[in-house]
Amino acid sequence: MFIWFLVSAPIVVAMVFGTHRLDYRLIALGCLIPSLSWVVPQLGFLNTLLFHALVLGLVMGITVNKRLVRRKWIGIPIGGLLRLVVDASWLEIDRLWWPVSSLSITDLSGSTYPIVPIGIFLEFIGLALAIWAWQRFGFADSSTGRDEFLKSGNLPRV
Repeated sequence: MFIWFLVSAPIVVAMVFGTHRLDYRLIALGCLIPSLSWVVPQLGFLNTLLFHALVLGLVMGITVNKRLVRRKWIGIPIGGLLRLVVDASWLEIDRLWWPVSSLSITDLSGSTYPIVPIGIFLEFIGLALAIWAWQRFGFADSSTGRDEFLKSGNLPRV
């Protein structure tokens, strides 16, 4: 499941917070970082609440009195925390609350959803969301939406 994670988190942030000035590319990146555990099972801790809370604390600590820098980099922990939501990690309490739980790091890797059939279904939902977002945020018009997004990660005002 790649498209589902790549598309869902930035759309959720855009629709809930209603701001166009976040770097939505970094939100998507933050949502994809835990996918590294699919390739390297020892990185299973990337799927835990503790990891994303530490990343959020790190970004907040490093960017004290640097509002514009914080606005840019806060997307990574926001995307990571949203990954826990869109991956339904809250359904597996042992995974979510590691290291308090008894799971080993390699047990944490992968997605909560089975690849077939739910994972494939969510990929189609992600594709539909991407098509909707393409129209909603004006990416079809390269002189406005797409160029602004590629340069700054910001969504155009719509």
